[in-house]
Amino acid sequence: MGAVGLAIFSAIATTRTGALLAAHSPRDAALTAGFQRALLACAAFLLAAAVIAPRSGNTRGEPTAEHPAAHDRVAAPELAD
Repeated sequence: MGAVGLAIFSAIATTRTGALLAAHSPRDAALTAGFQRALLACAAFLLAAAVIAPRSGNTRGEPTAEHPAAHDRVAAPELAD
């Protein structure tokens, strides 16, 4: 997922930088604005993930630590006299 995120944020930075350079903005200002826009988008994605993550449940179907499934318990063997 990291490579996809990097591609998205690079595209955002490149698009903004290119648009400002086409409008004859100074090169350093265009680069700064491009990276600023990409970092703002990154912060928005991070905020969305922080809101979604605690609300998502265990989607793998594995039992949680608080409620182990009955099939995970092993019965104690009967002791013979």
